[in-house]
Amino acid sequence: MLANAVRWRESLRIGPFTATFDRDGDNRFLNYAVPDAGARPTPEEADELVAAYRARARFPRLEYIPQLAPDVEPVLLAAAFEVEGRLPLMTCAGPAEVRRLEVEGIELVAPNSDEDFLGAAAVQSEAYGGEGPSSQRAVDSLRRALAAGGVVVLAGTPRPASRRERAPARLRRTG
Repeated sequence: MLANAVRWRESLRIGPFTATFDRDGDNRFLNYAVPDAGARPTPEEADELVAAYRARARFPRLEYIPQLAPDVEPVLLAAAFEVEGRLPLMTCAGPAEVRRLEVEGIELVAPNSDEDFLGAAAVQSEAYGGEGPSSQRAVDSLRRALAAGGVVVLAGTPRPASRRERAPARLRRTG
């Protein structure tokens, strides 16, 4: 989780936290902190974390596995944080681990063109609450993720072999 977060974002160490900040926007899903495993933050470190996000006009937020840092949540709750959700985790070791699934009526393809990547970026932006059209910067980010071993997939309605253009983007997944 942390390796992916710091790859493309500004990061800052604050006590036992690595705070990450998206350089291009305030999307809450791209701006968050991750505590070290076994972290035991102080109330002052929680306050410093909040101040760092506020100074960048970002919403203070964390993403982490509570079982790896059980002493973090009580300190954050005392600092007025709220539990946003306890979500199931999905992992993928990398592109070689992706299994080809056949789903009737859906075609999965790897993006090739800027148009493909732009479509994937647009779907990702909508899924994560982004506003406005995706940019070349988003395309470049997806290409970097792919070059770094991530996975980017387009899903759409299959087209006849005679019209084998890329399907419209419906999904983005990176490792």
